[in-house]
Amino acid sequence: MDHHRAALDAAKEFLEFVRSSEKPTLRGLAMRLDNLATLMWPLNTWIFEEGIPERDWHTDVRDWSAIAETRFPDLERETIQQPRNISSVVDIAEICVDIEESMVVESLSDEKQAAQHLCWKYWHHFGLHVRDVQLHLYMLMSEDVFWDDSSE
Repeated sequence: MDHHRAALDAAKEFLEFVRSSEKPTLRGLAMRLDNLATLMWPLNTWIFEEGIPERDWHTDVRDWSAIAETRFPDLERETIQQPRNISSVVDIAEICVDIEESMVVESLSDEKQAAQHLCWKYWHHFGLHVRDVQLHLYMLMSEDVFWDDSSE
């Protein structure tokens, strides 16, 4: 169960960092994405559908995109390898929407089911967004965009 808690805590930390970190750096974003992805590997996947309220996915993605664009403007910088999606900002937004859904599952059930749902969402949707943002961040790092960020 400790691993389930660690995965959910990493997901919550990611949301908080994107939403309200006092120092929203690309390096900090990269570290949290790596941690989140690492914690998905040992979890079993399971989709939880009971009681999850309907959401306006487009509004949620638009709202999170506005947050990410404001807090991480360098994510819009072009690199040799462009994101597969519209942009890394949209990728971050889609990750946040899926994590929020898993937080709802935790409030409806327990941490094991919420972590398994989070893992299911990772492998079936937001994991590709994580990979795309990680690749974009790698390209930005290789172009010296954020080497001057202070350590997290």
